[in-house]
Amino acid sequence: MTRSVAIIACSNGLGHVRRSVAVATALARRGVTATLFAREDRLVRLPGGPLTSGIDLVEFDTGTTAAALRAGDSYATRWCERLPRLDDFDLVVSDNLAEVLERRSDAVLLGQFLWSEAIPDGDVDWIDRSRRLLRQHRPLMLCTGAFAPPYFASYVRAVDVGLFRLAPVEPGVQDAILISSGLGGEAGAEARSLIEAIAADPPPVRQVLVEPELLPSASPDWLVAADFGPGMYGRLVAAVSRPGMGTVTDCLLAGVRVFAFCEPGNEEVALTARRLADLGLGEACANARAAWQAALTYLDDPAARAEHAGRCAALPGEGAEHAAAVLLGELDRACRSHA
Repeated sequence: MTRSVAIIACSNGLGHVRRSVAVATALARRGVTATLFAREDRLVRLPGGPLTSGIDLVEFDTGTTAAALRAGDSYATRWCERLPRLDDFDLVVSDNLAEVLERRSDAVLLGQFLWSEAIPDGDVDWIDRSRRLLRQHRPLMLCTGAFAPPYFASYVRAVDVGLFRLAPVEPGVQDAILISSGLGGEAGAEARSLIEAIAADPPPVRQVLVEPELLPSASPDWLVAADFGPGMYGRLVAAVSRPGMGTVTDCLLAGVRVFAFCEPGNEEVALTARRLADLGLGEACANARAAWQAALTYLDDPAARAEHAGRCAALPGEGAEHAAAVLLGELDRACRSHA
């Protein structure tokens, strides 16, 4: 009998859909039919090509943004009411959106944070509802343990599966730096200001790759749009970036050091930046310009680069495979209980 899993990707940024696709792919390789609920325009930005056979796509937007959750926008806080029927799936997985527990109390969560804790100034009713659901059901949550927040212990049964690799890195000549603000935060203005400031001052690398949306209309030939493919990460020496877990994961698995800057009021990315520093895998910087200067210093330090490469080489990258194994166990239990 074919087993079926619904995987719902939070539509804020790329890290959520990236992780969801990685897990869906690992499940499909094991003969599970995975239905991915996600925005198709997010998928085109991911490395690794089109969805593999065995994954069905349902166009779906959870509407999740920090601004919408602060305002209590029902499109974002009541997103699960727009889902189709879920009863026909053997298992439901949600990338860090706890509201799914209203529809499936047995749902499994993925991710590195909980929105109700990452946005402490969010809508009070939404926060209370999310926390109540989490405390009532204490769902399984598959995560990268090194970056998991302490509050997980109060709400979920966390399982450390390592880093979620989506596509193998294509090795290349390390001749570029990335400047990224991500699609899921509010750090774009700071990154744009940095890019404008350095545009007249060529750095000691062949290229600086930037978010396509942040590329100035008149740019020097060394300042180009990033494509975020496996080949791009193989070229990077460093990343000056808002530390969303998708970008952090791709960078670390490619041996790239992250120089992190964060928007104010987002506890999730601030925690990730601190963990990067604590693990010796990056630096938590006061702002984008400080991150840029730290990256240039690192670029000129061969010993630091060699030490970082050694630490990255030891990182576990099979999170999607380990997550799929855990989910198969949950599927077996679900199928036995329905028999």
